[in-house]
Amino acid sequence: MWVIEDIERMSGGRLKFDVSPPGAIVAPFEQLDACSDGVIDVSFSWSGYWMGKNTALALVCSLPGGNSGFDPLTFQGWMWEGGGLELYQGLYDKMGYKVKVFPTQTDYIEPLGWFNKEIKSLEDFKGMKYRAGGMGAEVYKEMGMTVVTVPGGEVVPSLEKKLIDGAEWSDPWADSALGFQDVVKYYHMPGAHQMAATTEILINKDIWNSLPDDLQAIIEVGCRGRLVTTWAMAMAKFKDYMEKLQTENGVTIVETPEEIILETLKAWDRVAEREYAANPEFAEVYDSQKAFAEKIIFTIRRMHPDYQSVWDYYWGPKK
Repeated sequence: MWVIEDIERMSGGRLKFDVSPPGAIVAPFEQLDACSDGVIDVSFSWSGYWMGKNTALALVCSLPGGNSGFDPLTFQGWMWEGGGLELYQGLYDKMGYKVKVFPTQTDYIEPLGWFNKEIKSLEDFKGMKYRAGGMGAEVYKEMGMTVVTVPGGEVVPSLEKKLIDGAEWSDPWADSALGFQDVVKYYHMPGAHQMAATTEILINKDIWNSLPDDLQAIIEVGCRGRLVTTWAMAMAKFKDYMEKLQTENGVTIVETPEEIILETLKAWDRVAEREYAANPEFAEVYDSQKAFAEKIIFTIRRMHPDYQSVWDYYWGPKK
């Protein structure tokens, strides 16, 4: 976790973290409660794992369809300049959790995922037993999938044992590290179930309140900085990892059929409509994101050229 190294270095050694792997102290899905209760001081995780406590938590970590057009960086614009972080912290406060939260890593537009056969149509996709997390899991259920949610360490073994037919996880870099390429050979991209996302650091409130202002500021600045650098590091590596998957691991990278992308967006709209009516806190976050997205997309559509045209000019077939 690079952000931990950054914070330790910036603090001149005044802050030290003893990092344990998932499950060493508490189970991965119990980290929020453990951090709030003081069993652990700090948790590095993803709020989608606790969306069973409040579905609004899914909106601050993982956005199907980008919720009206966010990409990973414009999503961080909402988080830091559109009131997102205040809403994020407010969710934990209203639920009674004694934690301080910061987003700390920009995750990427996730591929559709890994499968044991090529998916050529929406009909091929429907009915599969598929691993997904967060609100994306609800979207895929809406599309007719049989969805299971297991933590990272169990995903590849579940594919290897054929307990599931397919799975999403993260990106070519992280997926390669987990070893998907060793058990299945079809990697489908892009996906629309997570077009903007972030992981989180949770700090026990008593610990946080005991820190002097300068150390609190160092933690916040460290988290902000890693939101940019993790994005840059990943984008610099993805092409190399995809080429290695193909040339050294025999993976076939498949372009996701457009009908699956469009059906994902339609399913998300139906899921969001239900959650909006059922959960006032979901509605509050959703409205905030919609309002900020309108500002961002308004600007992008008027001030940016059509980037597909730019990409084709420089990288498309030469006429």
